[in-house]
Amino acid sequence: METITKIQETIKFLKEKRTPIDKSIPNHQHCKNCGKEIPISKEKFCCDNCRKEWRQKYQAAWQLRKMRKTKYKYLKEWRKKNPDKVKAQRKRYLERKKKLNLT
Repeated sequence: METITKIQETIKFLKEKRTPIDKSIPNHQHCKNCGKEIPISKEKFCCDNCRKEWRQKYQAAWQLRKMRKTKYKYLKEWRKKNPDKVKAQRKRYLERKKKLNLT
């Protein structure tokens, strides 16, 4: 109970300490690439250069993510169509694991 009251007291103190300047800061967001303040909108970047830089940095990650999604999609479909092969693969895997004493 003491900790809760302490927390409540600190919250009250911080609210009272707040100045009109803090309240007058307009709502804004920050550019994903450089961190500059920009007005709230659908745009996530301050300029086209920032957008291009960010795409270059994360393009490889996007491609890998897409590849993984399609890979797992096709694997899922294949497993549904071939349950016998899946069982055989699982059996071989367990046998190899047993030989190597990984259990």
